[in-house]
Amino acid sequence: MGPPYSAGLFAMNNGAPWCSPRRNPTHVNFDNDAFIEGVQFYADLATKHRVAPTVTEQQSMSTMDLFSVGKAAMALGGHWRYQTFDRAEGLDFDVTILPTGPKGQGAHSNIGTTGLAIAASSPRTEQAWEFVKFAAGPVGQALIGESRLFVPVLRSAIDSGGFAKAHSRLRNLAVLTGGPPIRKVCPSVRRGRKSTLSSTAISGRYCAALDRRPR
Repeated sequence: MGPPYSAGLFAMNNGAPWCSPRRNPTHVNFDNDAFIEGVQFYADLATKHRVAPTVTEQQSMSTMDLFSVGKAAMALGGHWRYQTFDRAEGLDFDVTILPTGPKGQGAHSNIGTTGLAIAASSPRTEQAWEFVKFAAGPVGQALIGESRLFVPVLRSAIDSGGFAKAHSRLRNLAVLTGGPPIRKVCPSVRRGRKSTLSSTAISGRYCAALDRRPR
């Protein structure tokens, strides 16, 4: 399980957009049958099927901690969790995309970004601008990729050897670097170019079972 707002991802993957219209929305689709069905599926993992910890159970130990110590098979979170899992001794894990709903559309993911901005009242706007240029430029983006904290924005940094080396434990690296273009709202944004990408980390011992699933 992941944070509560993650339930909305399952609703979108069930064919219900978060809001309508996509730009300048006037209605949030919480009352949409497909949206409700997707959220219910997410809730049922804990309340009905008992395959995920309940909110009460997570009060004593978070999902990420349960996964890190091998007491959970899957954990839903963003790329920023990679450092936590990478530091966990003896943890064999990988990442994958979220499941799709019965309509079979491409899986959606929420996006987390680092919003670099310069305050209008800043007494050091020139220095701030130099930092923003550095952080958003090739060198800064390469350092971000090597840090294992965020997925860089520049394709040159994503495809670099430094990014691959920083994620050498992953066999499914294409989840972070690839993906079809997203053109519905932001034509220039590709899935692999997001600052962060919500992925599901999977314990290594379950990967073989997933690979044997019926086609």
